[in-house]
Amino acid sequence: MGLLWCNTGFAESYVCKDNKTSTNTVGTYIWERTSKDYFSLREINGNQKISFDIYYEDQNAILLIATIPNRLGVATILLNKNDLTYGASQIDHPFDNYDIDDYVSGKCDKIN
Repeated sequence: MGLLWCNTGFAESYVCKDNKTSTNTVGTYIWERTSKDYFSLREINGNQKISFDIYYEDQNAILLIATIPNRLGVATILLNKNDLTYGASQIDHPFDNYDIDDYVSGKCDKIN
């Protein structure tokens, strides 16, 4: 008799939509927990996934952090589990090129 393993304990997904930015762009993303330590994010209808480490989590919040592929930078996302709002920011080198669009916020729905 074999042992059957599945990751149903990790089944936690959100669909999150950005608030409008100064350029009126709005992104919609799927967040999927892939393990107890990681989430992956991808844009709706996109196939590129970015893996985020869970830096901190409790019953009220999840703080995700990732290095940005192919760039010298870091991205952070904080999800409020109570009202399902989030804020995200990224910092890229050179550090003096900060743009207000490097910060987004929005609302999520838990889908499982």
